[in-house]
Amino acid sequence: MAALELGMKPTFIISLDMERLSEGSAFSCQRARQMMTNGVEPRDNADVLLGLLERYNISATWAVVGCLFLNQHCSVDNQSNYSYCGMDIVERVMSSRTKHEIGLHSFSHISFSVCSREVANEEVGESMRLARELGINVESFVFPYNSIGHVDVLRENGIRIYRGRNLRWQDPNASYLSLKLKGAADLVVAPPTEPVWREGIWEIPSSMFFCDTRMLFTLGHRARLGLERAIRSRKVFHIFLHPHDLLAQPSVEKMLDGFLKVVARKRDAGELQVMTMGELASHLNKRADRVGNAGQH
Repeated sequence: MAALELGMKPTFIISLDMERLSEGSAFSCQRARQMMTNGVEPRDNADVLLGLLERYNISATWAVVGCLFLNQHCSVDNQSNYSYCGMDIVERVMSSRTKHEIGLHSFSHISFSVCSREVANEEVGESMRLARELGINVESFVFPYNSIGHVDVLRENGIRIYRGRNLRWQDPNASYLSLKLKGAADLVVAPPTEPVWREGIWEIPSSMFFCDTRMLFTLGHRARLGLERAIRSRKVFHIFLHPHDLLAQPSVEKMLDGFLKVVARKRDAGELQVMTMGELASHLNKRADRVGNAGQH
């Protein structure tokens, strides 16, 4: 059932992929390694993102790997490992003045497109167990590497929505040239998207990666144009990034700040709503129930 059928208002979503603190593309970057040597680390970038979101009162979905629910006194493989301990970051997110959502990004950041169903179930189940022990109600999921697989495992573990890939790259009937042209178009304006009901769960594709190194300086412009298109078409504009992206590409912080300012202004003017992924799932389910009930009369 499409968003327009459910009477969707133009919506903005930001999801953040929080991985293990020694993991991610930023750490293969020489500049990032140098900054970490000088005392700058991913925890600092999580605080920067929290500050930006609080400045404009914009809620985000923080998709964390389950091992970050562990505290600093735990051990992994009988060895203390600071990169596995991130509960302090989760607590900062939960105590923010702006209400955020804690979602999942698997337990150990394994690709669900290549792992077995049994492994996927263990990854999700253990993460859900740790979250429940902490009083965290998890509804959203982001696949590691955006590599989708075992969607039924999410549903069976109580997940209600997951982030999908950009729909421009999911058309099985499109030619290679067509996909390349669509990719080139994304460098000019990021596309709005719509939620899709798949296998008993909602999928909300992404609109853009807000650290796309192709023509990095155009990020803010692409995002603003995409947001305008989402408002005109009454669709969703969904961006994502990692906290460590600010470590690898310091210019992203300024561009994100400027873009979130635009989002806040349009929200305050009543042109769009800001939601977390979980809030979107709740909204869609309520609207679908109303549409279904109305169709029975």
